[in-house]
Amino acid sequence: MEATAPVDASAVAWACRLAQETGRAQALDAFAREAGAEGGLLLARDDDTGVMLPVRGVRQTLPRGEGWRGLLQALRDAGTRRCEVEDLAGGGTQPVLAHSNGAVALVLVGGQPDPGALAPLEPLWELVAAAVAGEQRARALAGELRTARSEMRQFAAQAQTLDETRLKLDGTVRQLGEQARRAEEAGRAKDEFLAMLGHELRNPLSPIVMTLEVLRMRGDWRPELDVVKRQVHHMQRLVEDLLDVSRIARGQLTLDSALLDLGDVLVLAREAGPQWSRKQQRLRWKVPGSGLPVLGDRARLVQVFTNLLDNAAKYSGEGAEIRVEAEALQDAVRVSIHDQGIGLEPEQLERVFNMFEQGHRTPSGGTGLGLGLAIVRNLLRQHGGRVWAESEGPGKGSVFRVELPLAPRIDDDEKSQAESRPKLADAPARVLVVDDNADALTTTALLLRMSGCAVLSVLSGEEALAQAPAFAPDVAVLDIGMPGMDGLTLARRLREDLGPEAPPLVALTGFGQPSDRERAEAAGFDAFLVKPVNPAHLHETIRSLTESEGGDGDAAGSG
Repeated sequence: MEATAPVDASAVAWACRLAQETGRAQALDAFAREAGAEGGLLLARDDDTGVMLPVRGVRQTLPRGEGWRGLLQALRDAGTRRCEVEDLAGGGTQPVLAHSNGAVALVLVGGQPDPGALAPLEPLWELVAAAVAGEQRARALAGELRTARSEMRQFAAQAQTLDETRLKLDGTVRQLGEQARRAEEAGRAKDEFLAMLGHELRNPLSPIVMTLEVLRMRGDWRPELDVVKRQVHHMQRLVEDLLDVSRIARGQLTLDSALLDLGDVLVLAREAGPQWSRKQQRLRWKVPGSGLPVLGDRARLVQVFTNLLDNAAKYSGEGAEIRVEAEALQDAVRVSIHDQGIGLEPEQLERVFNMFEQGHRTPSGGTGLGLGLAIVRNLLRQHGGRVWAESEGPGKGSVFRVELPLAPRIDDDEKSQAESRPKLADAPARVLVVDDNADALTTTALLLRMSGCAVLSVLSGEEALAQAPAFAPDVAVLDIGMPGMDGLTLARRLREDLGPEAPPLVALTGFGQPSDRERAEAAGFDAFLVKPVNPAHLHETIRSLTESEGGDGDAAGSG
């Protein structure tokens, strides 16, 4: 303001009237006329938006226009201003005289307002501003109180609903807990059943496999035994597929990875796979002898390609050609298995890899269990690889392609050294064999004797403890699931009784669950083999353990 007027009673009266909402509009109009203006406005700064807005009890709307917008913007800063703004009644402009302290502004509109009329209010303007601010806060608090009361009512209703819901959830949780307990019990029962199933199915297969190998080594092989060998191999694969499905479902299927050449894996799969001559099928082999390095589990990858080769042979007819090709790409190794089988519909190309999916049918109508390709896909995923099928349609054959990440190449010298390791016959050993299955015991002992080993074979743990000190075995092959003293207990007793002279221990068992392997390791076994074991695998395990005992290296678990 241009001058500071002393505070007088009239100014105090005007300030009091403007500070009260009741009668504020009449007081504002009277003050404006006394000051020579046609009307007046009282504005206050909004805390949320920062805009100057009319206070309660006065005109609440203002004309649109650049003049008013500029004035409201200017009133955010303290000071007195004269300007022209749009007429409140519309049409034309009118002069205004305005004073603001940044929080509250008094605007005199129209006429010839006298600046001196505002001077007496200057000392009291902060009081007017405080009164208006208190009024705004009280209004805000009242609104918040109404909102709070409404929310409290809502919260009370929600709390009641929550209490009711909680009671229902408590009942549901109890039901789910009971269901989870029953499911856990069922899972344990299933695991125990599968473990026993594997044991009971593997045990009779073991002496058959050993007997076939004994007959082969004796030179007593007859063509009829090829049928037995094929069917035993088929039964063994079915058992392992069923147990692998259970391991996959529980996430317990693990890999023992090493640097491999996939060409060697494919050769092993070809040797373990179907008898091509049975259907007079022709196998075209386009696989390099080296240069296909991958990081993987040898046994599991052999299983993958054996399944795929079996699949190709099974669904191809008499005299069909099966083509196997392998190549190293920029960052992967690709294997393609082409068959001349029954082919696939487009919608079957993905479905054939689903568990229990029977997308193929042989000419005889057999379908299998629908597990092989599902296991193939799962094993390849765990190796970071993939598998897919291609087919031009029914009757036009199929191609199954596998890709695995390319690994650093295997050193040829290391490979040749591994291939030239001595066989068991080059290093005879004294082997203690313990098994309560008389047929399994006889055939295993006979096979080891034919390989040049001195063998002590006994039917119980008690006999083993009694005869082992005098026999002084280089290695002991123990069945785990024996009645009376089981193999785990026998292993601990042999360690205790023989002390430093205790031999390396090999578990040869029909129990093949991961938990069985863990218990065997805890009992002190050095290797873990699952029946029916490949005779060559048994030979290699014994050889490696007896060499290690002689100081050539560390014993390595197997299985």
